[in-house]
Amino acid sequence: WGVVKYLSADESARMIAEAREKGRKDMEAYRETGRREGLLEGEQKGRTEGLREGEQKGRTEGLREGEQKGRTEGLREGEQKGRTEGRSAVLLRQLAKRFGPDALDSDVQERLRTAAPEQLDLWAERILDAGSIDEIFAG
Repeated sequence: WGVVKYLSADESARMIAEAREKGRKDMEAYRETGRREGLLEGEQKGRTEGLREGEQKGRTEGLREGEQKGRTEGLREGEQKGRTEGRSAVLLRQLAKRFGPDALDSDVQERLRTAAPEQLDLWAERILDAGSIDEIFAG
């Protein structure tokens, strides 16, 4: 078996103090490691949640802005289309009154339906001086 060494009280106290100090330092190191790991984990979780919330908020705001823009543009287009259809309908009635309903063949009706507002205005002015329906659509 081995040799047994007996320690003095001072040596024993010193070894116990060293072991306690080593234990304290180890405990601080574990605590610091745990703190760092917790901090990193918390930062990662915070980034992930922040990103998710940011994406959701961005989608919601984008959707809201897109819907508003779509409504505004749709309303504007609808109003413009309504005015154009109104011009076309008035011009159609004027042509029928001036040249008779037989002058309004499907080609004339199609031209009125597909014409731009500016073109309809020009034809509406020409109806006042035209001698025939062909003069209205000439040029």
